[in-house]
Amino acid sequence: MKIAQLAASLASTALISTAGLAPVALQTLLTPPPASAQATGQPTNTLRGCFLNTNFNGTIAYNPTNIRQQPTRNSAIVGTFTQIGQVINFNGFTLGEAVPDSWDGQPDNMWYRTPDGRGWVASAVTKGYPPRATCNSKAEKFFTWAPGQQGISRYDLGPAYNGQCVTLVVRYLQDVYFGGDRSFRAYGNGKDVARGVANQHSNLFAFKTSGTPKRGAIISFLGSGYDSTYGHVAIVLETNGTSIKILESNHDGRATQSVVRISDWKSRAGVIGWADPINALP
Repeated sequence: MKIAQLAASLASTALISTAGLAPVALQTLLTPPPASAQATGQPTNTLRGCFLNTNFNGTIAYNPTNIRQQPTRNSAIVGTFTQIGQVINFNGFTLGEAVPDSWDGQPDNMWYRTPDGRGWVASAVTKGYPPRATCNSKAEKFFTWAPGQQGISRYDLGPAYNGQCVTLVVRYLQDVYFGGDRSFRAYGNGKDVARGVANQHSNLFAFKTSGTPKRGAIISFLGSGYDSTYGHVAIVLETNGTSIKILESNHDGRATQSVVRISDWKSRAGVIGWADPINALP
């Protein structure tokens, strides 16, 4: 089936309108950003668990206590705490690389986010523990599951779409907003996805080009290192001023071999706009 015929057959259920899009080969519906546009650092495939925006106190127990860019021991050191006994009001926690606990020697994979949002401290070298919490929302379960998944597929359009950045966003919409219904699909290039989702699901998302994206927003890029024709699309996980962290696939151009990752902090250069969730995440 030619791409134009496929587009017509999907128009009634597509999340993205095909109007104005030139026919392109399936494998080129999204061209990933070149290496120069990829986030710095290594993909954090060890990141697991809910990212919970929770405030709690912890006490520095060692000098120095390193602050890591990502919740792994081989991630870049972006700062240190040097005052033993200093009480830190951490503002989030996640699960990362297991570190032997300094007190009982057992593996501890909890990491705490520093108040300025710049990095992570291993629970294993601090005193204190965050409130118990579980992933109850569909969105948080998706954000837990997705990192580290390889070549996520969109079941209804065939293997040419597997591993694409658009595919991750479609899977997010299907699983979180549409009860796993695989008939909901996005059609178009990464640059068009955010606007299309907001246009066709205005009861769920609002398209924005200014302000601060919410957690769970669908964000489209074009230019500033991204492909000038097809762009890129991802899901916003964190914001810090004008910087964001995104959940993305096909960031390395490997498609089916691409592993979904959470990026390091990156600027919003090249952002066209985003589809902001109107209500709390499901």
